[in-house]
Amino acid sequence: MRAYSMEVESLKLFEQFQEIGLKPDKLSFPIVLKVCGHCLMIGAGGSLHLMSVRSGFS
Repeated sequence: MRAYSMEVESLKLFEQFQEIGLKPDKLSFPIVLKVCGHCLMIGAGGSLHLMSVRSGFS
């Protein structure tokens, strides 16, 4: 349960970084996508994948 909580917190932190204008890089996208997979957050993972492609990462 603790690992799940830490994963959710990492997603919240990712969102907070975006809210203040920080842009994700080539390292942050794979991490948050992996978290989405572990947490079975398919919709969020799809949105993040689209965001990464639009940002020039593939």
